[in-house]
Amino acid sequence: MVICINNIKTSDLNSIGLSQTSKGVLLKWNTKNYYYKSGSLHYGVFNKTQPVVESICSKIRTLLGFTGVDYNLEIVKSDGTDQFEPQEILCCVSRNFLKCDETLITFAKHYKSFKGTLTYDKLISDFKEFEEEINQTLIFDFIVNNIDRHYNNFGYIINGSRKYCPIFDNGLSLYSDLTSDDLMNINKKPYLNKRFDKSKPFSQKHISQIKLINNLPKINLYATNEEFINIIKEYECYLGKERYIAMCNLLKERLDYVRKLYSNV
Repeated sequence: MVICINNIKTSDLNSIGLSQTSKGVLLKWNTKNYYYKSGSLHYGVFNKTQPVVESICSKIRTLLGFTGVDYNLEIVKSDGTDQFEPQEILCCVSRNFLKCDETLITFAKHYKSFKGTLTYDKLISDFKEFEEEINQTLIFDFIVNNIDRHYNNFGYIINGSRKYCPIFDNGLSLYSDLTSDDLMNINKKPYLNKRFDKSKPFSQKHISQIKLINNLPKINLYATNEEFINIIKEYECYLGKERYIAMCNLLKERLDYVRKLYSNV
């Protein structure tokens, strides 16, 4: 499969600006129907792995049968700012999933005045109609080791009635935040990957978070591990040897765990 990357100038886009995240600053633009997002910016250099992982995760999610936002890669030619020089920036681009009469309400916004601790049980109790989709989100985050699922990147859409928001914002998955040294150590000593099992928002570990699920959601596990790995292989040229190996091993391990989980039902 060929990955098509188009060159788009920032003058063709509406700048949303720099967005501060837990892992650095992201550059974002939008057109009428599409959003462009870079990797995090550190000392004038943009992380290229994060937009690549965003694209990989969207294809993994599709193969699992979960509803979410599709991401593809494009290069944006930027004139630069006071924080970085003019350069070509690898970005992931996604279509706006909101219709003109729809509004996204994140769980952070919904519970803005809530004074207690927002637990999994509390969320399921308040949004029983979304139990299936919430559980799918947690299973998906486990499979790709998404370390940054917070209350601002999942929620629901309103337009008279309400519906669950499609899964989006998965760039901090599949070890995209790890250094080459971290990846090399994991590949040499696989047991070390447990220290990088980090999750949000209900537990600090994915292995603990998915155990909160009472009713396992629908999922497509008919695809083989090889089919999932082939998705990563499409992007191998962006990843480097150590990252590619670590990502493939992680994905296979998590898929095997989930298959076993469902086989016991």
